[in-house]
Amino acid sequence: MIHAFFKHKYTQYTFLSLCLVYVLILQFYHLNELPIIQWDESRLAVNAAEMFHSGNFLTTTYEYKPDCYNTKPPLMIWLQVLSASVFGMNEMAIRFPSALAGFFCILFCGWIIHKRTDNLNLAALSILILASTGGFIQLHGSLTGDFDALLAALLLMSFYYHQDFIVNKHKPALYNFIFFFSLAVLCKSAAAFIAAPIFILTCSITASKRSLLKTILAIAAASIPFIAFVSYRELEAPGYINIILANDFIGRFAKPIEGHSGEWYYYLVNLIDFRFNYFIYLLPIALVFGLIGKSKTWRYYSIFFIAYLIIISIAKTRIEWYDMPLLPLASIVLVLGLYYLFERFKNNIFQTVFTLMTCALLAFAVVDKFEFITKRKGLLLDQTHYELSDLLRNYKGQTQTQYIAAPYDAEFYFYAQCNPKINRGNLQQLDTNDIVFYGNRFKDSIPLLYNYTVLIARENAWKVKINGKK
Repeated sequence: MIHAFFKHKYTQYTFLSLCLVYVLILQFYHLNELPIIQWDESRLAVNAAEMFHSGNFLTTTYEYKPDCYNTKPPLMIWLQVLSASVFGMNEMAIRFPSALAGFFCILFCGWIIHKRTDNLNLAALSILILASTGGFIQLHGSLTGDFDALLAALLLMSFYYHQDFIVNKHKPALYNFIFFFSLAVLCKSAAAFIAAPIFILTCSITASKRSLLKTILAIAAASIPFIAFVSYRELEAPGYINIILANDFIGRFAKPIEGHSGEWYYYLVNLIDFRFNYFIYLLPIALVFGLIGKSKTWRYYSIFFIAYLIIISIAKTRIEWYDMPLLPLASIVLVLGLYYLFERFKNNIFQTVFTLMTCALLAFAVVDKFEFITKRKGLLLDQTHYELSDLLRNYKGQTQTQYIAAPYDAEFYFYAQCNPKINRGNLQQLDTNDIVFYGNRFKDSIPLLYNYTVLIARENAWKVKINGKK
């Protein structure tokens, strides 16, 4: 029978090995292909490039001034600087820490399932489900140099060790929890602190006052490095605490920041339409049975998923990638639900049909994700904007050159940090013989003000030599 074939030891190891190869391809295939993305990734990239060049490892800067827009702690920036010491300051260096965190998070998800079920097939299934979701190996996920893949990985490890402490009573797990949760807070501060009240809530699973007290003390201990960092930044730039409260904590929770709003069900719709995959309709059933079932592990992850979803849904600032820590939880809860269903009914016919249906659903998700990665099918990105970035990152000339762009130009400014031959330019102050790059925004302004010779012409970006003013 089909399910008997999948139970064979060699089949399990082969299936798991193929899954790992698949995830490696998804996560690292052409990781440096796209130029640095316009918004958050470009800001972090500039922070990392300036830290790399200045040697100031305690304060993130933009234009070599303390950055009061990206007010997150510098853990991700440190990792990007470390990565740049290996790869050089380029797209790979900026994205590798996020990609590595995403890859590890996917594997750790499988490891959790294996610890609970002692079944390599289910571990491989959870790996494939998470890897093939629409929102995990994605822009502003583990494909780009943003905070969210690292946050998801560190929170998942925090979840696991806290669950191991309160459910399995493993005392050393509490120290691991403190370590990984402190790193999660140093990654994205407020987004990690969302989990703090949920850690306290999950102590109700065992109704142990000692576990509750130790959890509260552990959260306090994990907060110490963050408090030390904030105190240092406040001494260096008075007012930083007020800025971080407004930008990352109270302000972001109380009102939409930068127009990022939505209905209370924003994340529910997002999970169904885009962020998860073909198994999403089974997730509510798995959550319900997880809450009422006898498995404390299943209940723990179900509580965490629901509570985290409620908190980010209450917050007024709603952005699609804020749900990224939910995706590993959803995969775990779902696979534990499938495991329960499979074990509940021992009928051979049922198990065979169940296995075939699961494989069919999984095949659709796996193929879709593979095409997204290898063919960029469904990539939600206006690539015309990045033709200027492409010209800048490929500039190898020895002549000093400059680019003209909008006032906020982090995606282009990063390439000026990578190449000393590239500088920002001013539209009104170009001189004869200047070599200038520009994009669609100035395609009419340059011809209006200057005579020039076209050196490179793309559909949406140009390199010209200025011959004089008109």
